[in-house]
Amino acid sequence: MTQSNNPPDHKPAATLTASPAFVDVVAHSGYRGYRPDREAFGCTLAADASDEQLGSAVRKALLLSRQIEFAEVKAFFDSKLMQQLHDDWVALMMSSYGYRSRRALHQALRSCRCESDGSKIRLVPWRREGAEGYVGFGTPDVDVVVPFDSSDVELGAAARVALSRCE
Repeated sequence: MTQSNNPPDHKPAATLTASPAFVDVVAHSGYRGYRPDREAFGCTLAADASDEQLGSAVRKALLLSRQIEFAEVKAFFDSKLMQQLHDDWVALMMSSYGYRSRRALHQALRSCRCESDGSKIRLVPWRREGAEGYVGFGTPDVDVVVPFDSSDVELGAAARVALSRCE
C-alpha cells in the first residue's frame, strides 16, 4: 500500500477528564489517529469552575487541536513517550489532589471525547474499561451535540451533561 500525498482531513478533538476535585481539558492532535497533546493545549480547572470557564477551555482545546505532519507520526506516537506523558499526568493529579494510588485516582474519573466538524461540537461520554481504560458507549443517543457557535456557557453546560452520562 502506498502513502497518499494528500493528508487526511483534520477533525479537531479534545478530551475532558473529571473527578470530584478537577476537570482536565486537553487537545488531541495527530495525523489519522489522535492522542492527547498538552503542547497544543491543556488545562486543569477546579471541579466547580463556571460553565463559561469550562466551555471556553473546551473551545480553546478544539481550536488548538492540530494535525501533525506525516514525517512526525512515528515520534509523536512513540509508545514509550505516550506512556511517560500519561504517567506524568497521573503523578501530577495524584500529588495535586491527594489521591493515594493510581487506582483511587482512576476510580474517581469520568471521561469524554469532544470533537468538532466546524458546524457542531459532539461530546461523547465514555465508560470505564479496565483499571485505566475507557471506551465509547457505541450508541449516539448518549452523545451531547451543540452548535459550534454556542456560547461558552452553553458549551460548558453541555460538557457537564456529557460527563454526567459517563460510567
